[in-house]
Amino acid sequence: MSSRRSFWCWFDRLTFYYIDILYHRFFHYSIANLWLFTRHYLFLNFGACFL
Repeated sequence: MSSRRSFWCWFDRLTFYYIDILYHRFFHYSIANLWLFTRHYLFLNFGACFL
């Protein structure tokens, strides 16, 4: 069960790292970029990884 959890944790992280790269490349000063950054580091790292 914990291995399945850690898989989704890392899957979510890698997915959002990829999206972060795209956003940093095309929307440097966008509010959406700031929202994505906040969602990634707060919600995923402190949410999905510890469910």
